[in-house]
Amino acid sequence: MTASGPLAGIRALEVATWIMTPAAAGVLATFGADVIKVEPAGSADPMRRLNATAATLDTGFELANNRKRAIQLDLGKAAAQEVIQRILAGSDIFLTNVRADSLRRAGLDPETLVARYPRLIVAHGTGYGRFGPTANRPA
Repeated sequence: MTASGPLAGIRALEVATWIMTPAAAGVLATFGADVIKVEPAGSADPMRRLNATAATLDTGFELANNRKRAIQLDLGKAAAQEVIQRILAGSDIFLTNVRADSLRRAGLDPETLVARYPRLIVAHGTGYGRFGPTANRPA
């Protein structure tokens, strides 16, 4: 399938779960961007199972994630980091909602990424902001 639309030719890497950031990446995919969604290895995005039944998929998940390609990776493993870096090397946009401390540990914090990939647009959706006493609270 060849993408079409105003964002055809743009690649985005999404490392996010639940709804806010995946929905933003879903808009990119709707307009033709090639979006690769990274889900946690073994458990996937918990949104997949929120309202799903044996007969149906979760419609909220499907609306936020249709038109995307998805892979499962354990970001704590070196092999997964290699895969992420290969994808990032060919990406235009990185979207995440992972907490700031976890991003730093994985080398995926905005400062590290922009230093390595100067053209990369980094979007970090947070519940409480990137800095301050609540920056690492889950939202």
